[in-house]
Amino acid sequence: MKPPRLLLLAALAGLSGLPGVGAAQSLLLTGAEVSGRGSYAYLGHIAALGDRPLGAGWVVRHWVDRVTYDYRSGAREIDAEALGYAPAVGYLSGGETLSHGLYGGVRLAHTTLSPDDPGNGNRGWRARPFVQADGVWRMRPGVEQQFVASWELGSGEYYLRDRLAVRIGEDLALGPEIVLKGGRNYDGWQFGVVLSKARIAADVGLNLKLGAAGQHGESTAAYIGLELVTILGR
Repeated sequence: MKPPRLLLLAALAGLSGLPGVGAAQSLLLTGAEVSGRGSYAYLGHIAALGDRPLGAGWVVRHWVDRVTYDYRSGAREIDAEALGYAPAVGYLSGGETLSHGLYGGVRLAHTTLSPDDPGNGNRGWRARPFVQADGVWRMRPGVEQQFVASWELGSGEYYLRDRLAVRIGEDLALGPEIVLKGGRNYDGWQFGVVLSKARIAADVGLNLKLGAAGQHGESTAAYIGLELVTILGR
């Protein structure tokens, strides 16, 4: 069976078999980003465990994604594609000024390299634990800072993102974002702006982002992305 089909079956089994899915409160997160340096697309679901509302206790998270990037190995340019499924358990808490969460789980992924690079530790199948932390700091009315940090044990892959959102209308916000990401085979960065609309439909929010992406030893390229956040069961 091909890797994409196996990962899809694993994700569907997780979504149907773990507690929390179908809970009264949950979030559906989808998004995609593309640049001359690669691409990233994801589908995620976060649901409360137990009777507490989402954001005030334990949660279960499911995440399916696809990552593409390129890197140099000697004189060769390697194109990489990674398909992954990452179930996790987390704890969310916070108040009016600060909200934060911490997750731990295992990422099951398959990486294809063209041309093949036997020296790449991510080549083929892998299952590795990971941790992630995120938070929102409401610095003042209409201004908030949004932070995400994740790290995969065993590969050293990391992702750091910091955003500043400043309200410019009743349900619009605008601000910069900076991203640092990479691993053993590459290190990259992004800098851009994000336009957020709190509601484009009932319980659906939208982020549009645009900026420049770079990678060590490579030229800078533009990136563009879209993110949707849907509240389910409210």
